[in-house]
Amino acid sequence: MNNEEEIYKELLALVKKNNGLLSASADLRENFIKAAWTLVDCDISYESIASLKGCTSSNLRHEDSLTRDFLNAGVSPESIERYTKIMHYEVLYGVLSMLDDSSEQVAAANINPPEYYGLFQVDENNYNIAIKYMRGMHELLLKFDPNQREMRPPKDSEE
Repeated sequence: MNNEEEIYKELLALVKKNNGLLSASADLRENFIKAAWTLVDCDISYESIASLKGCTSSNLRHEDSLTRDFLNAGVSPESIERYTKIMHYEVLYGVLSMLDDSSEQVAAANINPPEYYGLFQVDENNYNIAIKYMRGMHELLLKFDPNQREMRPPKDSEE
């Protein structure tokens, strides 16, 4: 028996013993969210946004040409930066929600027969072996905003 078969047998025995895959530990779930948070709190700099104002180049990326249009319309670089991060947050939240319960999106996409999706920790030596099921990631994301406001703007008293 090779190493992969041994790992699979051990995992199968563990799954049977626990009536299903183990739930991921809080540390594992938090580490995943820390990594995913970098997609929200990405390197969008005020300077790079502000430099697009008045730019006349026709060789801009799609998002840069839109940013230039927002700046030329009077939207502040700070507002564009915040809006961009909020959109990243919303997309990440939606994907993580779908990984907990994809039935609504599967139905909307008319996938037949239905398929369902989940997020799993996998074996580091064989990505085809799921070890732990990671549920509730979207709920953990809500708590991960360093300001504890779930990406809502600060109240006047907090500014």
